Amino acid sequence: MAEALFDAGEKLTKKPPVKLLALALPALDSLPIASCSDDDFLARRTAFRRAAEGNLADITACLRDAAVSPPPMAAEAVGAWRKALTEYFPAGRTGGRLLTFYRLPEVSADALFRHLAQEKTTDRFKTSTPAEQGILLAVVSRP
Repeated sequence: MAEALFDAGEKLTKKPPVKLLALALPALDSLPIASCSDDDFLARRTAFRRAAEGNLADITACLRDAAVSPPPMAAEAVGAWRKALTEYFPAGRTGGRLLTFYRLPEVSADALFRHLAQEKTTDRFKTSTPAEQGILLAVVSRP
């Protein structure tokens, strides 16, 4: 589905999607269930959430501020996220999935989905609202 959204956005604007940042997610399905008690998992999850809380605020700010390219502090915020992830979910237990954020520039959600449904848009494809910067799209995938 993401490819269809990317293609539609590019067809409407003649601009490709812009990759902003990618976050590794804990591969919870790879945790050894027999050796990982509920209490152990909850303790890891809680510690990770506390450690990553500031990183999430930084990442949220990066995504909010990114008009068409990754902001300079995105690499630092993603690096801090990765460090916290590997501390609480060591190698072999992370990287099962990636959460990648893209910006589809200069297209409204309305125009994009109308295009996918092959309907005519009432406002061409651009909006006059702050959404003129485009759509933020998050895609979960395997690396």
